[in-house]
Amino acid sequence: MILKKNFLLICLFITAFSVISCSDDNEDVIIEDLTEQTDEEEIVVEEEEAEEEAEEETEEEVEEEEAEELSSYVLYENVEFIVDTDGLDTKRFFSTSTGNLYTYNEIDAEIAPSIDLAWYDMSPSNPGFLFWMSPDDLFIDEQIEGGTTTKMENTADQMTVAEFDAISDESSLVDLVIENEDEAMGPQDYPVVVLFENAAGHKGAIKMKSNDGQIMIVDIKVAR
Repeated sequence: MILKKNFLLICLFITAFSVISCSDDNEDVIIEDLTEQTDEEEIVVEEEEAEEEAEEETEEEVEEEEAEELSSYVLYENVEFIVDTDGLDTKRFFSTSTGNLYTYNEIDAEIAPSIDLAWYDMSPSNPGFLFWMSPDDLFIDEQIEGGTTTKMENTADQMTVAEFDAISDESSLVDLVIENEDEAMGPQDYPVVVLFENAAGHKGAIKMKSNDGQIMIVDIKVAR
C-alpha cells in the first residue's frame, strides 16, 4: 500500500511539474512573440518616420530651388573685350550661359548656339564706330553658322549706371522691353549701360565701364 501511495504521489508530482513546465514554455513563447511583434512595430514606425522626413526634405529642396529660380540672375564682372584690331583673332564674342569669351576662330558648331553677344570696336581707326551685334547678324566675313538671335539696344537710355548697380535680383530685368537696334553707338562717356535679350528670352544689361582703345571692361547682369 505504501509503495502504491508513493508511486501515485510521484506520478502526481511529475504531472504537476510537466504542466508547470509547459505553462512556462508557453509563456516564453508568448513573450517571444510579443517581443518580435513589438520589434516589427518599431521597424514599421521607423520606416514611416524616415519616409516622412524624406518627403519633408524633398519639399524643402523644391521650395529652395523655386526660390532660387525666382531670384536668379547672373553677374559677370570685369569681362575684357578686346578692341577689334586683329580681326578674327580677338576675343569679342561672349556666352552668358558659360561666361566665356571667344575669338571668331574659336567658335565651332558646339559653341555657336551659346554665343549671345558680339562686340565691334573700330575706334582706333574710326572713332565712335562701336556697337553690339546679334550673333546671327554679323558682317559677311564673320557669319556664325548656328548663331542665335539677340536683341541689342545700343542707343536706348532705359537704364542708368546707378540702376544697374542697384540690381539685386532678376525683377529689374525681366520687365524690360528690349527693341533691337542696328545702329552704332558713337563716342561714349563711360560708364554707360546697354540692354539685350538673348534667343532664350533672358534679358540682361551690360555696364561698359571703361575703354582705353585696346580693351573694353564691362560688367554683365542677366536674368535666368
